[in-house]
Amino acid sequence: MRNLFMVREMAAIRYAMIKDGIVQNISLWDGDTTKWTPPEDMIVIPAPDHIGTGWSYSDGVWTEPVVQSEE
Repeated sequence: MRNLFMVREMAAIRYAMIKDGIVQNISLWDGDTTKWTPPEDMIVIPAPDHIGTGWSYSDGVWTEPVVQSEE
């Protein structure tokens, strides 16, 4: 039962790993930099549930990726 309690204590948040303004990956993380540190060439910020790989982020604004139609 103790292990179940410990899992509940971990407050993981969805973070977007962003490089050059584009989301490269989404990760669950508790924000503890003693356990993991984001890569130096990326910024990592909390991300809403609908955000995913390929989205862009600039000045606090998330933008959905443009899908090219095949013609």
